[in-house]
Amino acid sequence: MQYGEFAVADYLSKKIKGTSVFIPASAQEKGIDLLLYRYDNGCNKTNTIQVKMSRTYYNDKEDSGYPFYLWFNRFPVQQNANWYILVGIYAKHSDEPNAGVKSTTWDTIMLAFTNKEMSLFMSEVKQKKDPTKDD
Repeated sequence: MQYGEFAVADYLSKKIKGTSVFIPASAQEKGIDLLLYRYDNGCNKTNTIQVKMSRTYYNDKEDSGYPFYLWFNRFPVQQNANWYILVGIYAKHSDEPNAGVKSTTWDTIMLAFTNKEMSLFMSEVKQKKDPTKDD
């Protein structure tokens, strides 16, 4: 299991009460990394989740306002995923001027999109050089 999938499963299992998170035993299942399950009023309810992860890159542009950025490759939106969760891990540095490297901690950011939202988002991502082409 990759860290991004673990982080999402851990978060969901702690934050959404009355649910269970399942991991498909087969890595062959395209579009599904996790399954969120709840038994509610005699009905089995599920949501399928696709997790995409990015490592952190240092942003050397001083005017950006953010010291790091994430990079996700373009991917086809699978119709069998109810949710897409984008995950990034980044270093949090202390605000103390004399803080050493050991004071650095790691944190995770997650962005959740429904399948429809992710499809729309992907359709709007274009190249800077040629805005008529998908990035």
